[in-house]
Amino acid sequence: MDINLLVEIYVPTGPGAGLIATGYPIGKGIILTAGHAVCPDNRDENFPIEVRWYHKQGALREWRTVESILWYGGDDYDAALLKCPFSEETDWGVISDARPTSRDHWTSEGFARAGVRDDDRRPVGLSGETFPMADSAQAFELGVNYATDIEENWQGASGSPVFVGRKIIGVVATCPPNFNATRLRATPAWKLLQNTDFRSKLVYDARKEILERVRNEIVDALSSSVMTNDTLNEQFGLGNAAPTALVDALLSLRFDKLVELITRTHRAFCDNGKATDAKVLSDLLNVVLPVVFDDGIIEDVRSRRTDTRAVIVSLPAATATAAEIIMAGVDRRATKFQMPSSTEEYLPRGELNCGIQTPPEGGMDADINSCINIRTICL
Repeated sequence: MDINLLVEIYVPTGPGAGLIATGYPIGKGIILTAGHAVCPDNRDENFPIEVRWYHKQGALREWRTVESILWYGGDDYDAALLKCPFSEETDWGVISDARPTSRDHWTSEGFARAGVRDDDRRPVGLSGETFPMADSAQAFELGVNYATDIEENWQGASGSPVFVGRKIIGVVATCPPNFNATRLRATPAWKLLQNTDFRSKLVYDARKEILERVRNEIVDALSSSVMTNDTLNEQFGLGNAAPTALVDALLSLRFDKLVELITRTHRAFCDNGKATDAKVLSDLLNVVLPVVFDDGIIEDVRSRRTDTRAVIVSLPAATATAAEIIMAGVDRRATKFQMPSSTEEYLPRGELNCGIQTPPEGGMDADINSCINIRTICL
């Protein structure tokens, strides 16, 4: 998390009175926050909502007027997007469709009331572990280290980004009762990315169109190999179900589970001399990988790459293999990997990644080691 990008939000409730909330930029001129924080029942619309980059210096540190509430989740999603142009030098965070698990460590910072010192609301560091959520749930819970013991002291932290590594997986919404203020509840980013209107405000592509094309390619691949089709049907327990059922099953798998399934099946085909069927599986994986990879990351990179002022675009990828998957998603194509140059190289690079470089010295976070020079990438 780049703490320097934390946004303090002031929501007026009357002349000289207002509420404090937290926000974080997730696009050029777009700030993500909690819906209830900027649309409270007592908001006074005669006065504008204002924001400032608390940790910045100079003009960015000054309060500025929000142009509009770009998107509001209403009763379905406790989240909102604010439109507020800011300095060209100001970056933004990557919103992700990764789902919370019981293994995730999260971090954030927010303007909780507990941080008040001498009448100045200062941000409070937040961290803990995430709890998994059901598909039908509208929020997930966060365990909090070093929590305040009074629920009211969390007021103002609403809208804080939930970071796991460099990715935003949610936005803090409320403090659930009966936990002595040791837990928070967050709106999941993956649910927001499924909302067509939310995506349109971020200028993200219509995922439905991409999926439709990929579905047809998967059906064509499966129809060319009876063994591949039957083996995968057996793996999912689908019997003689229609091809669309198998397509849905493949696309619903988590990224790591999909790779494990295809790799294991591919190895079995090769061991049994089924080279043609193994090739079908390999082609199938190349088509599916960019679709099941983190949608938020791919769309964020696509939006950055179209910025004519940018020369270097960072990729949240620890390997050249992941970088190729991201770029394939950005280009709306299947992945194209080179054959490893040695037996020791087990993570292949992409054939088209002539623009993938190591990051400039000291220029990227420790968990990133890939970046794109867009002057050497075909746009």
